[in-house]
Amino acid sequence: MKIRYIAIVLAVVVPACGKKKSKPFDKKAACDNIYTSYASRQDQKAWADACMAAPDETVRCVNLIMDEGKDSACSKAVNSPERTKLVLVLNGKPEAPPPTASPEPAGSPAPEASPAPEASPPAAPPPAGKIAVIRGGNDNGLFDGDKALYFKAGDNRVVGIPANCEKFTCAVVGKDGVDSEKLQKVCPSARWMEVKLEMGDPPVEPKAGPIKLDIYVGGFTSGGGLSAGYVDGGTLTEVTAAQVNGKIDLKDGDSEAHGTFTAKTCK
Repeated sequence: MKIRYIAIVLAVVVPACGKKKSKPFDKKAACDNIYTSYASRQDQKAWADACMAAPDETVRCVNLIMDEGKDSACSKAVNSPERTKLVLVLNGKPEAPPPTASPEPAGSPAPEASPAPEASPPAAPPPAGKIAVIRGGNDNGLFDGDKALYFKAGDNRVVGIPANCEKFTCAVVGKDGVDSEKLQKVCPSARWMEVKLEMGDPPVEPKAGPIKLDIYVGGFTSGGGLSAGYVDGGTLTEVTAAQVNGKIDLKDGDSEAHGTFTAKTCK
């Protein structure tokens, strides 16, 4: 007699564990936050229209405000045309285009001259301790004036100002200025400014008061001068053995820099 064994398979139903969905990106809220955080003087509707029309990722990155460079995806696109276009809209109200003249019938009195359009308001000032830079018409973002260093480079006196670098110390300064190789080791995505202070002829050590500047803006793959030699646009507010503080308010053609810095002296 054969004994048959019947295998009974129990189907165990385990409820699926659903993954927690990430909160969807609220583009309108981001646009509103950018407008408020930067204290933009742009017309709010004009800004909202431009912001909502920009790519979501561009808006997300700009909405990081001061931490944009710390986000790996955003730091790669910090000089993208989309971001530049959006920041230019944010920074100031563009001038209205001149009206198009319409033909007048013969014998008509000459129309009165239209009043000249109002000048654009100045760009919104950057937060305290930051330097806002535009080089050659392209937005170069914000630099950390509160992490600046003051040092000698050859016969020059220089203020070095970083962006995207928490470890900007005197250890990255060489005899000729910022040592890009040393800086890249501690801050791979850093950018920096070298602000040379005019020392006069014969040269004298910089002191508190107005001073001319010659500014270089650099990165590990590209860089260039912000100004054509020494130009007006700087003021040193404090000069001591320990630090040099000042303000930059420079515009030279389609390049400009605005903001304040506090520079620790490198011995």
